[in-house]
Amino acid sequence: MSLREIVKQRIITQVIKDAQSKMKKPYTVIVADDTTIKILHHCFKMHELNELDVGVVLNVKFNRERVKVSPIYFLSSNVDSAKMMCADYSNPKETKYAAPVHVYFNSKVSKKIIDLVKGENIRKYMKTFTEIQNDFLVLEQRVFSFYGGRTSFNDLYVNTQNRSDELAQRAQQLIGLCLALEEDPAIRYSTNGRDAKTFAELFNSSFNDTKSSLKQWSPNPQSSVLLILDRRDDPLTPFMHSLSFQPMVFDLLHDDILENGAKIRGLKEDGGGGGGDGNTRPMPDESDQIWIKYRHDFIGEVVQKLPKQFNDWQKENNVAQLKRKTKDKESSSNVKTKDLISAARDMPQYQKLVKQFTTNIGMASKVMNIFKNSSLRDVIQLEQDMATGIDEDAKKVDRTQMQKQFSELLVNENVDQQIKLRAFMLYVISQGGMKPEQRKTLLKQSNFDSDTEDVIVNLGALGVSLTAQKPGQQSGGNKTYWKKVAEIAKKKSETTSIIRHTSYLEWVLTSQLSEKLSEDDFKWINKPSASKKSGAPKSYRKHKKNQNDDENGLLAQGSGGAKGPRYIVYFLGGVSYEELKVCYEFSQQNDVDIFVGSTLIYSPQEYLQCFRKDDGVEEQKNDE
Repeated sequence: MSLREIVKQRIITQVIKDAQSKMKKPYTVIVADDTTIKILHHCFKMHELNELDVGVVLNVKFNRERVKVSPIYFLSSNVDSAKMMCADYSNPKETKYAAPVHVYFNSKVSKKIIDLVKGENIRKYMKTFTEIQNDFLVLEQRVFSFYGGRTSFNDLYVNTQNRSDELAQRAQQLIGLCLALEEDPAIRYSTNGRDAKTFAELFNSSFNDTKSSLKQWSPNPQSSVLLILDRRDDPLTPFMHSLSFQPMVFDLLHDDILENGAKIRGLKEDGGGGGGDGNTRPMPDESDQIWIKYRHDFIGEVVQKLPKQFNDWQKENNVAQLKRKTKDKESSSNVKTKDLISAARDMPQYQKLVKQFTTNIGMASKVMNIFKNSSLRDVIQLEQDMATGIDEDAKKVDRTQMQKQFSELLVNENVDQQIKLRAFMLYVISQGGMKPEQRKTLLKQSNFDSDTEDVIVNLGALGVSLTAQKPGQQSGGNKTYWKKVAEIAKKKSETTSIIRHTSYLEWVLTSQLSEKLSEDDFKWINKPSASKKSGAPKSYRKHKKNQNDDENGLLAQGSGGAKGPRYIVYFLGGVSYEELKVCYEFSQQNDVDIFVGSTLIYSPQEYLQCFRKDDGVEEQKNDE
């Protein structure tokens, strides 16, 4: 079962059905705030709530009409939200809604809120006042977000006076996730920095306190593992170009993605990739079965397979067949009645799938055009050489030649400044920094302004050394991992793909599953007993059969059904779309159940923004 379905059923059972069981009539309204509206939005379509006798979802901060129904308040533990809720019943002669009132908070309720409610008139009408611990967003079937944005990154690594509060808040949110999954996981944390250890200990202590206060909560009997990683472990991967569909869309089409990831512009109606900027359409999400099927595939396969599948489908579809007949100027009298009935029945689904196909084909076409016209293959080849130290012939990279290519990239006026900056950041990380005079010369050649220079300097917040100590030796990150990167790159050089780099996350997952993840690199808290070794590849957890395959045979990728171990991956400081893809692919290839998340999900552009001085002002796309 997908994380979205788990959370949806939890809200239905513990909020909606629970409140309705105490009402004379089940018809109700949900009054939420900015945070809980996002939670509902990511789990429900409005018609699904209507079918549950929820007439409408209203925002508590806005003026609302009086309605004579018993309301459900679903709020975050925010004092302002609680005050606005209390104001709805402050005048007993003109209450906003009827009685009784049912209040559900999505996280731990503070004493300040409790004292506030005690002194307000709403207490007389209140029948339910409880917590359900669900303070996270479900972005994808396997992906959760604690919606901290760049403010969270800033508090962890840049202006660190709020670091303790940041870690405590995220630990509390992670408790809610584990309660939803019914997991009491063994905990492993990266030893590369102090934050992962602090966070692991905070989570463990707080979760133990929470479990002791729960009477009816029963976790899964089989052990799962919580893996806590830190962006300091791998500052490099989010900068790199990917050749997979979803990461490339959020990278190369970044400027075309609007309204916090809700819409995309510049696609032609027929699926081409060169429409005008004013032409916008909804960004694919997990209701788009075409997107689900292809989002993690190699872009070269997507641009070949997707149009072919569209054409094959049109040949078989009743509506498309009828359109061809009328286009061939057959008279309406020659069109059989059963053809008309079949076409009418298929019409809504036909229109929906045409939009899905053309949107995805349009994005793939546009991405491929950018890839070809920007000579990105050469850029990616250089990135792979720098990141792995191994060339495409499985030989050690010639550093002199690599540095020459790097300098040529920086002075090339046809290369976008952002690509130059990403390459510069990659060089600093992978080559252990550079000599001050070299950095000064290269910065001048690149025409970077002072703000851009500050971005490069701010890499130091992730433990990256800007000044070369040992040229060619990576700066920052896990030393054991860096050694493995070169070994794995040699093996990958034997394949047809130009991608040789292995992310830190992939290395951790592989090592954990094969029981080769050293305790020097990842320490345990409450290590599982020998009978519950979650790293063992044998099956000890049987999930329900995947029921998310649709009637057209398009597989809902990574939606569950794994029989092997379950891993919960939490990445301090954010996680990239390429790393999300790693989790989906690893889950499918190894029959492992993985849920992954962080405070922000970023494209390379959004990752760069984390190092700028205006951090935290804007939130990243697709995380709301």
